[in-house]
Amino acid sequence: MTQLLGFNSNIVLDLDFMYKSSLAKDKLPDGLGYAYHDSNNWTVWKKLVENEGNTIEQDILNPHHFQAQTFVSHIRYASLGVKKLENTHPFVRELFDSEYVFAHSGHLRMYRAVELLEKYKPLGDTDSEEAFCMILEKLHKHRQLKNDAAKAKIIENIANELAQQGGVNFLLTDGKTVFVYYSGYKSLNYLVLKPPHTNDVICEDIDFKLTIKCKDKPVSFTLISSEPISVHENWQNFEPRKIHFFKEGIHMKGFQI
Repeated sequence: MTQLLGFNSNIVLDLDFMYKSSLAKDKLPDGLGYAYHDSNNWTVWKKLVENEGNTIEQDILNPHHFQAQTFVSHIRYASLGVKKLENTHPFVRELFDSEYVFAHSGHLRMYRAVELLEKYKPLGDTDSEEAFCMILEKLHKHRQLKNDAAKAKIIENIANELAQQGGVNFLLTDGKTVFVYYSGYKSLNYLVLKPPHTNDVICEDIDFKLTIKCKDKPVSFTLISSEPISVHENWQNFEPRKIHFFKEGIHMKGFQI
């Protein structure tokens, strides 16, 4: 089951995304959500899933078509926080005059540091959003650090602190750069694809299908997923407790952070 899914490209591409009826095969999720950035703005879609009859509402199964340079999807199975839209990922907040999107998998035994947060307060009651607010608070206090490598180091430090409280795998992005952290909880993987692309790329599991319209386009892009989801065999595991970041579809591992 792919709880976290991310996509980042060097150009805007047409994407087709759809949830599948088999999403309810074993257990219905509590919420579904995604956000996409078209190089200018974020669009966010969230939906609570009703737990009646173990079926998925038809409007959820309808195909979603959009253009995006960055895309983040999350399937929520609640561990902390009631079932409501405010607790559904991804979360969006403003930082440095940009909107940042955050989605998380794992469970944190939070030490409830909400009272220490000055600027960013959770709107819901999940450990995930609290972790998001803690990261934003730390970044805001280091607002003089503008480049991605400097931000990555700050994010890694706070993420390693959070990882002492449990599983913390997340995607954090302003639409241009995607920061990824893997604490060692379950799995998190990535795949970098470069031209030429002789066909569109189709990523599919039992829960969803994502079609990336990249045929014959000079595009580089990265996929990030809880589990490998395409026919390609070049998926790589993230190194635990290290921040990684991607920009314009490229893994920026050459940067010193």
